Amino acid sequence: MKQSSQLGNLSRAQVAILDFGSQYSHLIARRVREMNVYCELYSCLVTAEELGKHALTAVILSGGPNSVYDDGAPHVSKDVWALLEDRKVPILGICYGMQELAYVFGGEVCAGQKREYGKAQVKRIAGCDSKLFLGLPEESQMWMSHCDKLSKLPVGFDKTAGTSNADFVAIENTHRRMYGLQFHPEVTHSIGGSTILKNFVVAIAGAKQDWVMTDYAEEFINDVRKKVGTEGHVIGAVSGGVDSTVAAVLMNRAIGHRFHAVMVDNGCLRKDEANEVLHRLRTKCAIDLTCVDASQTFLSLLKGVTDPEQKRKIIGTTFIEIFQQQANKITQQSGTCDFLLQGTLYPDVIESISYKGPSATIKTHHNVGGLPATMKLQLI
Repeated sequence: MKQSSQLGNLSRAQVAILDFGSQYSHLIARRVREMNVYCELYSCLVTAEELGKHALTAVILSGGPNSVYDDGAPHVSKDVWALLEDRKVPILGICYGMQELAYVFGGEVCAGQKREYGKAQVKRIAGCDSKLFLGLPEESQMWMSHCDKLSKLPVGFDKTAGTSNADFVAIENTHRRMYGLQFHPEVTHSIGGSTILKNFVVAIAGAKQDWVMTDYAEEFINDVRKKVGTEGHVIGAVSGGVDSTVAAVLMNRAIGHRFHAVMVDNGCLRKDEANEVLHRLRTKCAIDLTCVDASQTFLSLLKGVTDPEQKRKIIGTTFIEIFQQQANKITQQSGTCDFLLQGTLYPDVIESISYKGPSATIKTHHNVGGLPATMKLQLI
């Protein structure tokens, strides 16, 4: 299989969020971007090679459902820790992320006597002047969602806040610029949580607040032109939804007639949906969209299948086969077709990629992930 082409400006400084399986990980990304700071979401198992390609302003370790001391629990690799240490990247651990800091740097984590879920009053240590709590009162309402808690501080860390249920709910090592929070500052129930995140990202890590979402569009267009070149052709999977439509519009702006959008009617669309999407994208977005009626193919393969995950896999496999056929046609007409465009939302990525492997996947998505070896296209 050819390497996927994940386009993006590698030189742009970013906050990297390492996801440990938290339902709130995308919220962390949203809060950071609301500060006009660029960030990206990665698996907690990201390699040092991949992470090292980027200019890292800071790293945030998300929460997660596991216990750090359990066999098979996810951990940041030693190579990634070495990379972050070498670059002196500021680190914030949230919930499981804080427990990961304790696990790695000589602290101890134990099971709490009871699960703490809901609002809690977090009180700072008397005389604490932590930059993380700058502008906040000594006591604030925060949102907890955890079973385990720290029982011993990691080496070099100080306690900065606690609750009636746990002594260590905020810790820091200012020398190494490492910070940990047991609560979730990214959720709206945490009063002042956004202030804490901003204190870390901007005041401590020094991130520049110069990014807006429209910047990504221009960066994507420029990166596509460099990657595809002046002769390359791209086939794009378009459903009419937000993710694929945005991707198609941007690709169309980037390379014009060399982008070939394809919509597949799998027989499961809403009444008149195919015609409505064709009209909208052709007339309002000026996209060269072709609709392939493969409804009989899909419905015959799905006949008698009742398991939802099996249905998704049948649909995904059939989509790929049809796109390969369309790519072959484009190659015959244009002489080349080297790339396949996928538009994907963050929640789809989170649901489709698990550090535990396929058995832990909530559900698979036909527009997420790599391509089979038989498909001679690079994925954008």
